[in-house]
Amino acid sequence: MRIKNLSLIYRDLIHEVNLDLGLYIESINVNKVESSVLRNYNHGISWKYQTVEKDLLEIKLMEKEKRILAYPSPDMKYMVVLFDRNSQYHPHPNNLVVFYANGEEKQVVKVPELISDQAVKNTDNPFGVDKEGSFENIWWYKKENEKKMVVDIHFAWENTETREFDPETGQFGNLIRVSGRF
Repeated sequence: MRIKNLSLIYRDLIHEVNLDLGLYIESINVNKVESSVLRNYNHGISWKYQTVEKDLLEIKLMEKEKRILAYPSPDMKYMVVLFDRNSQYHPHPNNLVVFYANGEEKQVVKVPELISDQAVKNTDNPFGVDKEGSFENIWWYKKENEKKMVVDIHFAWENTETREFDPETGQFGNLIRVSGRF
């Protein structure tokens, strides 16, 4: 099963996203990192997937007045969804969820141990007041002409650690960058 169509729902507006073009609606290129700016306040996401029988079925995730960010995995097998901190379904710190293309929940992802020098220097309290840290964004970037998924993890109030993320395993990998006030 693969994800075929993606729609972002903001209030009563539905924005179609062309997956054939990739999700680079607006690209940012910083140190060879490309990302899409799908960071508006979407209240829902819908996608279609193709069944074994070649039927096209639609999945919808909506939560009124709550922000939902979503990105399909680069191979289109999974949808990675970042729910609002105050979601009634998946509240912080369990608000990053990987779904199979058919909408079945695969796993809830936990905030990983931080690995950046900036976070390690602040080992007594690397997350600041927000003791668990928090997921801030999900996106793709290109590494050696291959699309990779990454997740931004917010820590110590104004800092972000960007890490590779594998939706297949739910594991975090290499540090891509660190940003914020140090």
